[in-house]
Amino acid sequence: MFLALLAMVAVTSGLHEVGGPNLWLGLWQRLSLSVAAVVIVTVAVAVTSAGSTARREAS
Repeated sequence: MFLALLAMVAVTSGLHEVGGPNLWLGLWQRLSLSVAAVVIVTVAVAVTSAGSTARREAS
């Protein structure tokens, strides 16, 4: 939820910064950056939870 809000803020701030033909390029860049950030966070959380589960089972 928080990440989605952050992504929306990034996109809307991009709207104010960029105008004309660069508008969609700027939006696309911000969107792909937001998606990349979400993927990285998701993978990090998944790896961390998987690691702690494995450690619990091993002990």
